[in-house]
Amino acid sequence: MRLRAGIFAPEKLKSIMDNEVIRFKSVDVEPVRAQITAAGEGVITPVELLYRAPFGGGDTRYYFTLRHPFFFAGYSAWTNGVVPKSPHFLEWLRKSGVEGQEYALERREYGSAFHHVVAELERSAERHFLFNAPQDWVKDVMKQYITNTGMSFDVTFDRWWRWLKNDMFAWLQFKRDYNVRVLACELPVYDEQWRIASPIDIICVMTIKGSEELALIDIKATDKPIGDNLEYKLQLAFLKHAYNLLYSAQTGQAHTTYNWSLMDRSKSPGKYRLTRQGFDTDFTHELFIRLAEMCNALKINEPSGHLTDFIDDVDGPTMIRCRPGDWLKEFQKMMTKKNKKSRKK
Repeated sequence: MRLRAGIFAPEKLKSIMDNEVIRFKSVDVEPVRAQITAAGEGVITPVELLYRAPFGGGDTRYYFTLRHPFFFAGYSAWTNGVVPKSPHFLEWLRKSGVEGQEYALERREYGSAFHHVVAELERSAERHFLFNAPQDWVKDVMKQYITNTGMSFDVTFDRWWRWLKNDMFAWLQFKRDYNVRVLACELPVYDEQWRIASPIDIICVMTIKGSEELALIDIKATDKPIGDNLEYKLQLAFLKHAYNLLYSAQTGQAHTTYNWSLMDRSKSPGKYRLTRQGFDTDFTHELFIRLAEMCNALKINEPSGHLTDFIDDVDGPTMIRCRPGDWLKEFQKMMTKKNKKSRKK
């Protein structure tokens, strides 16, 4: 596995969400910091800082901490490894070719941008979303994700802004309909036994039929009907399992999980779907356990291969290779030492 060439030294950059990106041995490491809202202060305290980084090329990301001697597979990594893709999706991708891949990339990046805008809005009580004209912070978020698509910002932004206004109208309407109080966004959870990790989009208190309940919401930025999607059910099954494992002592058990999605992005004003997911039968729970066991057996939850990097020297570059496990040990050692120095200051 070959990554970008660079010097073996950490280097800090700033991201829009105020998360520093740490460059270590040619790998960009992102701390995954939960966004605790004003309503969540004193209610939820993150139990541990997780980091994530790309290994294996593409969008495959693995999570890790400073104390666990192993990686956690991101949810998408293990589902891609053990859950078959829909035959309809594969057929569509085959027929649409390059155009289909570009379409899928744009939709995925727009979805990430929408997640990002919601998290930015929810984490600050002083921040508001204005519909008449895009604010600078919204433009900054959109620019980041449009750049990832390789498309022209000037051409793409107008289309994304139309989508975003409809989607944000739907999101704010949802909050009014269910008296939603968001406690946290992008809260990372994990399970040590299965070695799987993922952030939860939204943890909130919402009113259902006159009663308040603690709910976990996974946002799907699609405007297609979700239906009886097994992959989405399994994702929320894991998030609920891991949340209750780590946070039930703080907030009590989360009993309800939902997919939030759009009705029709082309129509204004935007409308939403709220699809309740969960273990309707023991079969779904049993399937989740079997797939998690398969993930362990196939070692999907740990990156393979080697990291390749170069050290520049007057006599020419020197190539150095190391296994991901060795890279993890060195990263943990470097960060632990750095944190100790920071505490002494």
